[in-house]
Amino acid sequence: MVNDVLLRTRNDTRVVRKIVDIIEKHGSPVFVLIGDLGAGKTHLVKGVLTKLGYSGGASPTFVLLRFYKTPKGGIAHYDLYRVLKENLGTDATQLIESTALLDYIGRYPTFIEWGEILLPFLETILETGLYIINIQILNDETRLYEIKRIK
Repeated sequence: MVNDVLLRTRNDTRVVRKIVDIIEKHGSPVFVLIGDLGAGKTHLVKGVLTKLGYSGGASPTFVLLRFYKTPKGGIAHYDLYRVLKENLGTDATQLIESTALLDYIGRYPTFIEWGEILLPFLETILETGLYIINIQILNDETRLYEIKRIK
């Protein structure tokens, strides 16, 4: 297991560079993003997209999935908050089936916001490349990021 703890302010790109390094080494890792509302999960994914040459990016909260084609390959970005909040699927099997998760995992780097419920499933299907990124709000400008390799 690899643990990296990084402090990041708004203009600090160390966390983004670390994630891009993981993508370049692994190819199709899965990142489960954990943090309170407003912690910066979507902002982090947008930073990775920018580093990979894609301009833009938006929260997939209301559509569940956004797939981006960057000059360096595709990126899948899930946000399960609405699904869990509205109890549209609190069972991991239902979530997997309703979000087409298996269409992207293993083929593209995948970011999953609010995906903690899927961790047991992800641990069984992935041989390698599973990471948890915990984001803690320290103040308005600073976040604590812990990047933990599960597999």
